[in-house]
Formats: sequence, structure tokens, C-alpha cells
Amino acid sequence: MKRIRARAEWHFGQGPDYCRGCAALDRDCGLACPYAAHAPASVEGAACWAAGTTCATATMAGLDLDMPAALTTAREMGASGWAAAELLLAMRMGLAAGSAARRTDPPGP
Repeated sequence: MKRIRARAEWHFGQGPDYCRGCAALDRDCGLACPYAAHAPASVEGAACWAAGTTCATATMAGLDLDMPAALTTAREMGASGWAAAELLLAMRMGLAAGSAARRTDPPGP
């Protein structure tokens, strides 16, 4: 759960700005990249990551995760019910933390 939360915080936070800097410098971070370091390590994690990024929605309050849709999608992709619920909750927490950081921190490398 820590892995998917950390990846969501990176993905929905300052990660895209950091990665654009890598592309501009023609740099390949490989396994040292925080995005790669927190890649899902299980079928459930991969299913929940795919479902969660697909079901992230923009609301008046910012980004949120459509939990019913994400749970259904993750289960259809092979994640068991309880594992999917816990992983998607962790992802939602990371999404909230990353979005909050993106709103308060100036972009940078």
C-alpha cells in the first residue's frame, strides 16, 4: 500500500514537472526514478494503478478518485475485492497529498 500511495503522490504531485526536466536534459533515471521505484509489484497493484488513473476525475475541489468505478474496473482486471479496496484507498490518499503539494509548491526540478 505504501508503494501505490507514494507513486500516486508523485504522479499527481510534482512528478510530471520533474520528469519533463529529465526529458529536456536527455536524462534516463532508470530504476532511480521515483516513478519506477514505486511501480506496482503485484497483479492487484497493477490493476488498481490502471483502474485508479483511469477513474481519476476533476471536481470543483480538485482531483478525486471515482471509487465505485475504480473498484469495479480493478476487480474486472483481476484484483480481489478487499485488496482492491485497500490499494485504491491508499492511491486516493496519495492523489490528495500530491494534488495538495502541487497547489502549494512552486514547480521545480
